[in-house]
Amino acid sequence: MGNETDSKNVSALECLVKNDTLKAYKLGSLQKPQSIRKTPISHHRNVPTNLHKAICANVELTEIFQRLQSGERFLLVRKKRWWVRQKYVRCRLDDDFLYFRYVPEGVCCASRRERKVDIRHIRIVRTGNAIASTKKVSESQCFSMVVDNSNSVVLNFVAPSEETASNWILGLNLLTRRIKSLTPRLQHELFVWELFNSFDADKNGFVTFKEAKKLLRKSGVPVTTYTRHHFFKRAEDTLQDFSAFTGFYEFMTKRAEISKLFQEISADKLAITSRELYKFLQKTQKDTDVTEGDCEQIIEDYEVEDVSRHAHQMSPRGFSLFLNSNYSAIFNWRHDKVYQDMKQPLSHYFIASSHNTYLTGDQIKDPSSTDAYMNALLKGCRCVELDCWDGPDGDPVIYHGYTLTSKLKFKDVVQVIGKYAFEVSDYPLILSIENHCSVAQQEKMAFYLKGILGSELLTMPVISNGRESVLPSPHALMGKILLKGK
Repeated sequence: MGNETDSKNVSALECLVKNDTLKAYKLGSLQKPQSIRKTPISHHRNVPTNLHKAICANVELTEIFQRLQSGERFLLVRKKRWWVRQKYVRCRLDDDFLYFRYVPEGVCCASRRERKVDIRHIRIVRTGNAIASTKKVSESQCFSMVVDNSNSVVLNFVAPSEETASNWILGLNLLTRRIKSLTPRLQHELFVWELFNSFDADKNGFVTFKEAKKLLRKSGVPVTTYTRHHFFKRAEDTLQDFSAFTGFYEFMTKRAEISKLFQEISADKLAITSRELYKFLQKTQKDTDVTEGDCEQIIEDYEVEDVSRHAHQMSPRGFSLFLNSNYSAIFNWRHDKVYQDMKQPLSHYFIASSHNTYLTGDQIKDPSSTDAYMNALLKGCRCVELDCWDGPDGDPVIYHGYTLTSKLKFKDVVQVIGKYAFEVSDYPLILSIENHCSVAQQEKMAFYLKGILGSELLTMPVISNGRESVLPSPHALMGKILLKGK
C-alpha cells in the first residue's frame, strides 16, 4: 500500500515538473524540452571501430586529436588584390576525424555558415606566413594550411599563442599522414562509411529504404522489389545501420565476372591462398616482378574479413576490392615513382615548365599571387618564371610589365619558392628570371636569393675541376635550385 502511494506521489511530481517545464518554455526561460521536439534528434556517430583504432593508434595520439576536437578561436587572414582581410573563426576537428571545420564569427547569418576542409585534401600545415605576419604577432603564432583540391588553396591562421599553433600544426599533420597511410581495405571501409552518411539524410544513424531509393535512382541503379528484399531482411523493416548497409553495398556492387574468375583461381572455391594469387598475377596478369611475399602483403592490405586475413587467404570480397584497385589498373603502379635513367645531361629531358607563373588570371589586369608559385610547385612544375622589375624603396617586384596586373615583392616570391621547391620532387628546380632591373636592384635580388635559399642555390660547378663538357644530370643536381637568365 505504501509503495502504491509513493508511486502516485512520484507520478504526480513528474506531471508537476513537466507542466512547470512547459510553462517555462512558453515564457522563454528554457530551451524547448527534448520530449516535445517535433523534429527527430540527430544522434552522434563515430567512425567504425577499425578505422578509429587505425587513426588513434595510441593514447598520445588520442589526446592530441581530442584537443583539436575541443576547438579553438583563430584569426583567419586572407589577401585580396589590394588589401588583407581578417576575421575571427571558431575551428575544430569533427568527431569522425575526417573534416577540419571553421565558423566565422560574423553578424550576418550567411557569413556564419560552417565551412569544412577534407583532411585527405590537406597537403601540409606549416608554421608562419607572410600574410598573417602583417598583424603584430610572432611568426610562430601563425600557421598555413595548404589544401590540395582541384586548385590548391592556402588558409592562413593566427593562433592565440605559440603553444596552440604548435599543437594544431602537429595534430593536423599527424592526422593527415595517418589517414592517407590507411591500408586499401580501411580506405574502402571509410568510403562506404561516407556513402552511408550521404544516404542518411536525417543524420540519425540509420538509413531508411526511402532515403536509399532516392540516392540509388539518382545514381542510375534500378530499385526493385528484389533490391528491397536484399536491403531489408523483412518487408516490415524500415531502418538499417552501418553494418547492414555495408552488406547491402557489397550486394549491389557484386560482379558476376569477378565471381567466376574467383572460382577458377581458388582450388576449394572458398578462398584464394597466397600461392594461388601469385600464380594468377604471374601467368594471367603478366606481372613478372611480383613475389610470393608481395602476395602475402596484398592479402594483408586488401582482405576485408579478419578470419581470412589471419589465415593468409583472400575471400571473394577481398579479391573484388583488389581487382578494382590501382594495383590492378592498366597502368603500372610501379611507375608512380621515377623509374627512368636520371643520370643523363639535363638537356636530354623534357622539363615541366610554367610561363608567367605569378598570374592567377589573364595577363592584362588580373592579380598576381605568391600562391600561384605554390600551386605550380605542388603540381610538379620544375621551371617557374619570375619577371623582375625595379620596385619602390629599392626593392625589386614581379609583375607582367606595362600592364594592370598587381605587383609582388621579389622577396616574398623567393620565400614561397624556398618553402615548396622540393615538396613534391627532389629533382632540380629552375628559376627562369626575366630581368628588367637596374644593377642596384639586381644586387638586392642576389642578396635575397642567397639569404633565403642558402645552400639549395647552385652557385658553384658540380664538377670542381671545371672540366664540365655537358650539363650535369638531374640526379647530380637533386635538391638544387638553378638560375636561368634571359
